[in-house]
Amino acid sequence: MSVNSVVFSHDPKKVASASDDKTIRIWNAETGECERELKGHSMSVNSVVFSHDPKKVASASDDKTIRIWNAETGECERELKGHSMSVNSVVFSHDSKKVASSSYDETIRIWNAEKGECERVLKGHWMSVNSVVFSHDSKKVASASGDKAVRIWNAETGECRRVLEGHSSHVSSVVFSHDSKKVASASYDETIRIWDAETGECERMLEGHRMSVNSVVFSHDSKKVASASWDATIRIWDAGTGECERMLEGHSSHVSSVVFSHDSKKVASASGDKTIRIWNAETGECRRVLEGHSSHVNSVVFSHDSKKVASGSTDKTIRIWNAETGECRRVLEGHSSHVNSVVFSHDSKKVASASDDKTIRIWNAETGECEDVVPLDGHADVISFTPDGRGIVTNRGVFALTSGLESRVEPPMSLPSSEASMLACKDDTWVTTAGRDLLWLPPECRYGRMAIARSTVAIGCRSGRVILLGISVADIQ
Repeated sequence: MSVNSVVFSHDPKKVASASDDKTIRIWNAETGECERELKGHSMSVNSVVFSHDPKKVASASDDKTIRIWNAETGECERELKGHSMSVNSVVFSHDSKKVASSSYDETIRIWNAEKGECERVLKGHWMSVNSVVFSHDSKKVASASGDKAVRIWNAETGECRRVLEGHSSHVSSVVFSHDSKKVASASYDETIRIWDAETGECERMLEGHRMSVNSVVFSHDSKKVASASWDATIRIWDAGTGECERMLEGHSSHVSSVVFSHDSKKVASASGDKTIRIWNAETGECRRVLEGHSSHVNSVVFSHDSKKVASGSTDKTIRIWNAETGECRRVLEGHSSHVNSVVFSHDSKKVASASDDKTIRIWNAETGECEDVVPLDGHADVISFTPDGRGIVTNRGVFALTSGLESRVEPPMSLPSSEASMLACKDDTWVTTAGRDLLWLPPECRYGRMAIARSTVAIGCRSGRVILLGISVADIQ
């Protein structure tokens, strides 16, 4: 069955995975051994996250509950009940004392992680909540919704401090600056907005992209914002003035992902043109074009010491590059299908990759040796090391692509498992059922990102649009 979420502990000695088989597994990142199987949920587990200390694990499930587990013993310490629909995301505060959860019931709940008590129910959104994140000082919570709004909440009182309105389309993601003073939001309306986290004032609307914004990120010093778009460009903005300081052009296809180095001096971008580019964040100069992949590059990430870059590609490989010289230091081969995501451990010594071949591989970043292969019951689409739940894939179709196109699939109807497995995609051209061609995809919708969840198909098109198709398998049998 499919694995919906994978995350490293912050030390990073352990890996936790959540699955449609109703369980969470805790793995030893060194040996690949499954140390604990956490059982208790009665439906699919959509999200899993370690506390920052990292003594606890929190999980969110379609059974409408969150569970808090002891990461060492595997004991379920708390079952958090209150949501009236599936829980799609869960996150610990940075001090590990609180947990926030978001649900299809249009609410966010803040819980005491020790007592398991629901301290606050945050109501106000009138469509599903797409993402929820704590500020770095743990005092605020921000949520993004399909209702086009961002809300800022007091994490202590549950009071909605601000409703940030202005986007004209779905808000796909929200992020706090590292100093917790600002919030950036990205939308399908082709804009980024920077907000004052205290007053809720929209300080800047960043306009310039000609297609949907796929990714937005603050630099680690909180002074700059980088955005990536389906218009094949990256833009670097002054977070204070909103001025577009640089438009980074050079890619010949959509930009899948953008990331700042941890020293904020460089930007790396990954593209459908098979290359990674490393840019000087100050001058906008393209310092290196990293060529070698034979197909789309889906993910790029800096090591935490900013000296290396890792990339994952549709060509089934991961490459580790010297961030200064652009030299390819290692080609990591072993996956038998597309590599969807790649990430460094916090000590920069290991790389983890996730693939459509239903495995996670852990590599030695220095030698390129594959140290462990963790077999999974379903394909692994994304790995996330972040504590805010970005990069979560759920069986309900809610997913954040590290390739940059963030989309949302509303909860599909509950179907028998026999129906759920009948939809597939063939050659990026046809949606099929039981081996029979069902729906022809026009050229605009081919070779992008696709997710199939039960009777719903989500297709990311080249134009930046996301098309959602509801298909009744019963009617066509």
